[in-house]
Amino acid sequence: MVRDYLLGQPLSQLTMPPQLAHIHCESDWHRLILTAGGQHWHIHLSKKTENGRKTANYLGRYLKKPP
Repeated sequence: MVRDYLLGQPLSQLTMPPQLAHIHCESDWHRLILTAGGQHWHIHLSKKTENGRKTANYLGRYLKKPP
């Protein structure tokens, strides 16, 4: 399901992290998704928040604090 969605997205509309900066063409993108398809993925999709500070405060309340 997620793999099909990602394969359907034009590369020009995706924001790649620095680790994937080497991907410049659709064939490289498809190869990456098809190769990674057998791995277990943790994906969270959400709308962009208006205020990053609220997100940081929320995470700060729920993440485990160091001893």
